[in-house]
Amino acid sequence: MPPLNQEIGDFKIEALYEPSADLSGDFFDVIVCEEWIYIYLADVTGHGLPAAQITFLVKEIFKTALVEEVDLSTLFNIVRTKYIAHQLNYDLALQLVRINKKNRKVDYLRSNSPCPISIVGTAAAVEQDVPPSPPISRTSSASSSHPAKVASSVFEPNTKLYLYSEGAFEFFVANGRHFGERKLVRALENTRFDEWPRGLWESLVLENIEKSFPDDLTVIRISNKD
Repeated sequence: MPPLNQEIGDFKIEALYEPSADLSGDFFDVIVCEEWIYIYLADVTGHGLPAAQITFLVKEIFKTALVEEVDLSTLFNIVRTKYIAHQLNYDLALQLVRINKKNRKVDYLRSNSPCPISIVGTAAAVEQDVPPSPPISRTSSASSSHPAKVASSVFEPNTKLYLYSEGAFEFFVANGRHFGERKLVRALENTRFDEWPRGLWESLVLENIEKSFPDDLTVIRISNKD
């Protein structure tokens, strides 16, 4: 895993990462290539040794693909094609973000993953409208007729952008139901000015009725220094 706290140019990248008892199925990385910062969060549908092997495989795919700047659609197609070629029995959920260090343009892409959440200053949280891209699975064709879909915006001053895995909201609370994405977004809003990630972590622990979280829990926060 990369450092849980990084500063790259005007951007700060912080992660709350709590793996489950087994070898984690969540993993992420931050790669700087030319004027772009690439951040991805992946979730393998499995744990243990297979998840560890897939983590290594996917990291190598990204490493070889990002020897030079490439748009997210092309990058996604490279990763997806190479992953499917291995015919593994595990699907891969993926969130991709790239940020231009100079003009602050942000590109987003997701496959079988939640949309990113952004919070600007004291405003309410907003879900970024990122349409789903094709799944990364051996049961789907590598040459999908459905293209990768990229959304773009500009990273405004005083913005906090969040990526998160399903483990951040799929745990049980006192009413016997899952915590849910809506409550997670509220927790992100309520802890935006707290010490991070401690404030968010303590908030989620208070809600969880079990002694530990049933799945890997990963939340990545990207902010600027303005």
